[in-house]
Amino acid sequence: MGSAVEIEFAISMQPRTEARSAEGSHLQNNKPVFYFLQLKPLIQNTGKDTKPLELLDKEKSFVFSSRSMGNGIDASITDIVWVDPEAFSNLHTTLIAEEIAGLNSILKENNRRYILIGPGRWGTRDFSLGIPVNFTQISFSRVIIETDLPNFSVEPSQGSHFFHNVTSMNIGYLSVSGGNSKKDTDFIDWEWLKTLHCEKKLQFCKWSRAKEPMNIIMNGRSGNTVIFKQQQY
Repeated sequence: MGSAVEIEFAISMQPRTEARSAEGSHLQNNKPVFYFLQLKPLIQNTGKDTKPLELLDKEKSFVFSSRSMGNGIDASITDIVWVDPEAFSNLHTTLIAEEIAGLNSILKENNRRYILIGPGRWGTRDFSLGIPVNFTQISFSRVIIETDLPNFSVEPSQGSHFFHNVTSMNIGYLSVSGGNSKKDTDFIDWEWLKTLHCEKKLQFCKWSRAKEPMNIIMNGRSGNTVIFKQQQY
């Protein structure tokens, strides 16, 4: 295609029946079979960053993830919509989804892209494993982050519910497991987030705004993403 691509594929490891021999016995292919499911060019191939993000200064970072989708640099985002860990309950995830949808509508009306942070799997149908939003309810997000909490840890979805939307719109999708301390490889600086000006506080969610645009750097080749608290270079 003349550019970097995203490939979705599947591999069958089981032998499969190919045909019958003249004697009627089965002939089998015992080799794994590779299937292409999707193949598409990365729509944003500009602004790529080739620096080893894992070596950058984490003290200046808001988020670091070693399991991410997306590619490119964005230094225009100041808004963060986040599920307050102190208020979160997996018994009220449908209500949380409604709050997120309302904030998404407000930010979309004001043409403000934002970073979205919440526990568990975004878009899950199992209400106990995360926030059961559909994509229209989070459509104006620029980066989506799924994370663990000390008393709530599930296997991350890594964007599987929104794969087409995430790749076609070049939305960053980050999984941050652990992430409660900068001693962890991946982390979110919750204490810094709490210091930001709160534009709107709901029962479960907050909309906060940084004084300066954050610097989002997504390295699609390594799968590492860092969000600096302000532009670094």
